[in-house]
Amino acid sequence: MQKSLFTRTTIITTAISVAVTGLAIYYQYLNALPASIYTVLLVASYAFDRRSRNVKVAAAVNFLMLTLIIVVGDKFIDNFYAPRWITSTIGYVSVAGLLLYLSGQVSDMRQIKESEERLDLALDGITAGLWDWKMDEGNKRWWSPRYYELLGYAPGEIEPSAHTSQEMTHPVDFELAKHTQHKHLHTASKFEIEQRYKTKSGEYKWFLVNGQTKFDKEGKPVRMIGSIIDIDEKKRNQQLIEQQAALIQIIPNAIIYGDRNLNIYHINETAEELFEIKKHEILGKRITEMLNYEIVGQNPEDVLASMRNNTVWKGEVIFTLRNGKRKSLLASARMVFNAEGEMQGWVGIYNDITVLKNTQERLQLATEGTAAGIWDWPDVSKDEEWWSPRFYQLLGYAEGDLSPALSTFQSLLHPDDVKGTLTLLDEHFKNKKRFEIEYRLRTKSGEYKWFLGSAQAKYNSTGQPERLVGSIIDIDDRKRGAKTIADYAELIRMMPDGVLRVSKSRKIVSANGNVQRLFEATAEEMVGKDFTDFISMNILGTTRDAVWNNIWINGFWRGEVEVTTKSGKQSLLLVNIKATPAEDGEEPTWLGIYTDISMLRINEELNIALHKLEENNKYLEQFAYISSHDIKAPVIALEGLVDLLDKNDGVKDEQKPLLKMIKRTTQQMQRTNQSLNSILKLRKNLTDTGNEGGEPVRLQIILEDVMGTLEPQIAEAGGQLNSDVLEVQHVMFPYMHFKSVMYNLISNAIKYRHPDRALQIDVSAHELYQGVYLFTIQDNGLGIDLNRNKDKVFGIFKRFHDHVEGSGVGLHIVKSIIQAYGGNIKIESEPNKGTKISFTFKSMYPLTNNN
Repeated sequence: MQKSLFTRTTIITTAISVAVTGLAIYYQYLNALPASIYTVLLVASYAFDRRSRNVKVAAAVNFLMLTLIIVVGDKFIDNFYAPRWITSTIGYVSVAGLLLYLSGQVSDMRQIKESEERLDLALDGITAGLWDWKMDEGNKRWWSPRYYELLGYAPGEIEPSAHTSQEMTHPVDFELAKHTQHKHLHTASKFEIEQRYKTKSGEYKWFLVNGQTKFDKEGKPVRMIGSIIDIDEKKRNQQLIEQQAALIQIIPNAIIYGDRNLNIYHINETAEELFEIKKHEILGKRITEMLNYEIVGQNPEDVLASMRNNTVWKGEVIFTLRNGKRKSLLASARMVFNAEGEMQGWVGIYNDITVLKNTQERLQLATEGTAAGIWDWPDVSKDEEWWSPRFYQLLGYAEGDLSPALSTFQSLLHPDDVKGTLTLLDEHFKNKKRFEIEYRLRTKSGEYKWFLGSAQAKYNSTGQPERLVGSIIDIDDRKRGAKTIADYAELIRMMPDGVLRVSKSRKIVSANGNVQRLFEATAEEMVGKDFTDFISMNILGTTRDAVWNNIWINGFWRGEVEVTTKSGKQSLLLVNIKATPAEDGEEPTWLGIYTDISMLRINEELNIALHKLEENNKYLEQFAYISSHDIKAPVIALEGLVDLLDKNDGVKDEQKPLLKMIKRTTQQMQRTNQSLNSILKLRKNLTDTGNEGGEPVRLQIILEDVMGTLEPQIAEAGGQLNSDVLEVQHVMFPYMHFKSVMYNLISNAIKYRHPDRALQIDVSAHELYQGVYLFTIQDNGLGIDLNRNKDKVFGIFKRFHDHVEGSGVGLHIVKSIIQAYGGNIKIESEPNKGTKISFTFKSMYPLTNNN
């Protein structure tokens, strides 16, 4: 508060009074003693006004001083007969000074009141909470009402102190805040930090804390004033944006963002790789400036119209890259609008389906394009088959008009051909007799047509048929004698299957286009030469000479051949070979039809491998169960014998250590056996229930349940557990399984704590994106050397510290449960620093806060 008017008044009054008093002494009208007292009072009044920090106290003292000046001056001057002009002057000066003083006080009080009102309005109006730390007054602290309100308290409900601030500060943020404040006080650097405070509800919120310190002449801090601002929503949004940005960069889909003018302003790393272009080359440009594209089945105007209607467009787009490569992409795109409905930009997500499209087209050509109708009976114990589109076409039907099944096929057979066909099929299954037969099938028009049917069974290790794959070829015209040789030649030329005619001397007579493709050689290169000059072949189940003899003796051979061209290309071919008689003295030949069935074999091998894996798993689990059961009885018996010996007084002293070793060994065997039983029961439970049995699980309740069980161990360790799971209140997961996961991880942290520091366990849960959650349990314990034990850490009976008892199955159980529900688990650890275990999974069913 300004004291200028009061100060000037005091100076003038004091100066005049001193001057008048000096004259009086000079003329010896005043006694020296009262004059001195008079002068001392004036000087003291001025000095107190200058030194005082409290305006109201200074005003009261100065008023008293001036009153004394008037009374004392008038009394002593009258007593010592001073001239009247001296007494009058002193009186007038004193009264004038008093009036000026009172005027100054009124003005100063008005300014004080206005300043206080202005301060109160400012404190009520600002959103920040203010604080004041008076270090020179015993570290006295003050918080504004808004400060209390931001923390959820009423003013005065909690004491503004250093201890209170420490208790409210998040443990993770405390050391950084303490360091920043210390640096500010010793270097006068800027004090500003983002940290979390615990509110009255127990929830932590983010605040921006800043302050400014006043230092004395010696550079010692005497007062610090600052504010706190609520940035919780901004901070959490920022964290969410950072997580989403990180996910966008590593997501396997290509993502492109554009502005309202369709210019590109961001692409992720996957997009750079997919389009073989660098970010800086395309930013700020339209995608059409760098790449050509074609929207399959739609025009660009319709796509843009769909996106402008705030709907998601999905479709196939073929891009042509700068190097000429063509890529098929599955695209999803939409416009982005602001709250006012104005378009701000667009976003597109692209998934490369080039390989899938090529595979589908190849398989479609192999099944639909071939002249033969392919059929597959994958499990001969069931009445279910698969028919290729060409199969339906040969019978005059559209795909799906008939249910592909053995019973359907039998209903299509001519009544006169049913018995012969089924008898040959039975002989093929029992005696592995070649299955090839001509029969009539009823077409959609009701007419019967002749077909050449052939098939080959797949047998299991016991010789029983498991699968049957075959084909039908339309031979109706040949049977009826209406087809000419020219027609057959044209048919062979146009067939999508490979057709090869070879002489008895093994020289190629003719080859259609598909044989040229399969063998990677032209007709000019092949005709007149042995076909083995172009390929190496492995005939499955027999030898080349046996095939050759079978062709010329029986007139037909059918089987599978593995072919490798000179370029290294490998194919699995279904080969049908039929001998043709010599005409006009020409050398006899045989005709071969080659159908690429590589995809069918891959599927078959995968099914076989999966079946074997399932059988092995069942065998191992059964073996483990039997072993556990058989070990249990001998261990119990051995443990009983050891107890009898231990109670027997006849055991010698030198034998007692050995007896204790045997007892510890049997106890360890018993624990190992119990752990094995636990794992077997868990695996059986997970296998039986699968992903069913989920229930809404409240994480806080599970933590309280686990902490209630482990409270004695945590108290003994002198540690604490911090949880940050409020973001994920519920997940859909079997309660006991989730509790088992949390119990094993937290009990491990307690068991393997570091002996030289207080145990600290941090548990957190966050939703990465809709329905997918990340859980983290981190401790400051002994840690694990992952450089040596990375591949063993989740193994069964694996232990890395021997100073405490344990079975070594906890982490194995945790991983089994997480993976059983489609999750992933990861461990990060460093010796003597601690361990961090993170796992993710997708909630079994979507939940809302109302569930």
